[in-house]
Amino acid sequence: MVGYCGTGYSGMQIQTHGSKTIEGDIFDALHKAGAVSDENFKDHKKVELQRAARTDAGVHAAGNVISLKMILAPPLPEGFETLADYVNSFLPPQIRMWGHVRTMKSFQARTSCDSRVYEYLLPTYCLLPPAKTDALAGVLDASSPGWRDVVAAGAEFVDAAPAPEPAEEGGELDPRQRGEFERRRGYRVDAGTVERFRALIAEYKGTHNFHNYTVGRPFNDRSVKRFMISLEVRDPAVYGDIEWLSVRIHGQSFMLHQIRKMIAMAMLACRTGTPPKLLPETFGPKRIHIPKAPPLGLLLEQPQFKTFNERTLRFPKEDGMEREIVDFSPYEGLMHDFKVKWIYERLREVELEHNV
Repeated sequence: MVGYCGTGYSGMQIQTHGSKTIEGDIFDALHKAGAVSDENFKDHKKVELQRAARTDAGVHAAGNVISLKMILAPPLPEGFETLADYVNSFLPPQIRMWGHVRTMKSFQARTSCDSRVYEYLLPTYCLLPPAKTDALAGVLDASSPGWRDVVAAGAEFVDAAPAPEPAEEGGELDPRQRGEFERRRGYRVDAGTVERFRALIAEYKGTHNFHNYTVGRPFNDRSVKRFMISLEVRDPAVYGDIEWLSVRIHGQSFMLHQIRKMIAMAMLACRTGTPPKLLPETFGPKRIHIPKAPPLGLLLEQPQFKTFNERTLRFPKEDGMEREIVDFSPYEGLMHDFKVKWIYERLREVELEHNV
């Protein structure tokens, strides 16, 4: 069981062409700690390495699960109480091993996982509508008269800003533009906008055809039907000087870029006053281009192993001991502290510096 900040990595899954990955660093640390033999270290396929969720480049995880054949009790040097402590001594601080459990031989992290819980964090000013001078506002004025009445509270805030002068190529942003970034950090979303965003996110619940929310898969591909178990938009909260919204998405499985596109679509619909009842049209056969929200705000909370754990507990005890289940609860405190320091704080820092 591991957690990581994905910044600076080319995703979770180990690669053979030399890309820097989370799994690559963990596998290397396990080898240095004596949990993987020299012979098996030459080829990760020998230990049947699997992961519960294959996160993309730049995506974080408070909890993820890797399964492999490993040496459970290698000798520990003085000063290390657990294997996890020793493995962590070989890892950068942005990657942590929480612990390990011994499972039945049939266990594989990917196939034994029932579902995955993700969180996406976004500043509330991402829901502000386009300004009157924005090209998108002009398109909406022509196609959807009255749209500004729906987003009136946010429109008033946006239109109060001075119009920025475009920066010269290679030059710095106009000072007034920098001032607008700072001004938006002080924005506090109104209750009506939050409820519209919640209603849009709620449209994803259930089984739908998400072919528009990934790449390279047609409408009639059976694999694009995915089941979203539950979705929750939590109340806004101020962290630092920015107000944030947290979107919690619990789904059976996800495709490449799916969550980032789901968030981007809901944000765009909210910004433009689009009625939630129109969002299901994106599940139809018409090809619709949906942009991706930045990976920076995406976090894998933890994979779920409910069926495996229930089945494991039904088996007889092994050598008089209860069989172990895949359970993150003993590490909740450590995971929370890790999220605050390495994910939430980093997210705030990057947002302040780059206005992502």
